[in-house]
Amino acid sequence: MMSNEPDVHPRTQNQGQIQVSISAPRHNQPLPVIDKQTLTMQRISGLLSTRSPGNQFNDPDSSDIKLTLSSKDGISVSMNVHRQIVVAHSRFFAVKLSDRWEKQQKNESAGPYIVEIADCDDVEVYIETLKLMYCKDLRKKLMREDVSKVLGILKVSAVIDFDVGVLSCLEYLEAAPWAEDEEEKVASLLVELRLENVGAGEVLKRVSVDVTNGTDDGGDNEEVLLKLLHVVLEGKDEKARREMKGLVLKMLRENSSQNDLRKESLYSACDGCLEHLRKHFLQAASSDLTDASCGEKKWIKLIEF
Repeated sequence: MMSNEPDVHPRTQNQGQIQVSISAPRHNQPLPVIDKQTLTMQRISGLLSTRSPGNQFNDPDSSDIKLTLSSKDGISVSMNVHRQIVVAHSRFFAVKLSDRWEKQQKNESAGPYIVEIADCDDVEVYIETLKLMYCKDLRKKLMREDVSKVLGILKVSAVIDFDVGVLSCLEYLEAAPWAEDEEEKVASLLVELRLENVGAGEVLKRVSVDVTNGTDDGGDNEEVLLKLLHVVLEGKDEKARREMKGLVLKMLRENSSQNDLRKESLYSACDGCLEHLRKHFLQAASSDLTDASCGEKKWIKLIEF
């Protein structure tokens, strides 16, 4: 998946599935990169060809959009999707496949609408995310996956504004067992995607509790703590922010006694808080009283912490 919003390029000619052809690897030699692409294409082929009875994903007879996903490492795959389904589940597709866009494409081509999404980080995970839009029970489907795969699906879901996918992934992460090396990945991704405002509070709460209970790696603890501190300062969900505030204060006390938190890191976080506060004061000073009253809660939030 992409670090930013994916690039979408409409096309006006039919295009079939493109595969990476490659010779078999020699014995006793590590797999070259291109052979890894072949293995990826084999898994992707299985994803595209396997569906439960009644599931219309990648059904060429009933679909009205030919969607092509291409990655930075040279993999390109085409599949058949249904505009009604992807638009209903994803605000990203709702914008890209708007009525205005549809009319424009209809004038250019009599066949199915052809759309390309370029520079995907992981085409395989993107396809799995699209398949979830056709699934009746997302939570049950996700329970069969591991944490790493769900994190990938969560990232794709967040970028394309697939809200049901995001919430289902968060529910999975709240309940699923984690390995120690996965805690930092979970916390980092949630903060990176700014999902604390859409139900990630309980997951972040679990991360912070796990980090507090395990203090073997002070550097990792400090990094997670600072990210959670950022969530408290930047979060817009007041309930989640209040819950996280108590946990962060507890972690600050415990990390302080164990010398896991450098003064420079804490000063940097405080400096960021003061900078936000200064920005809100400047905005209030340059606006009318009505605007200033709207920003009052933001000042209180920063001052309280």
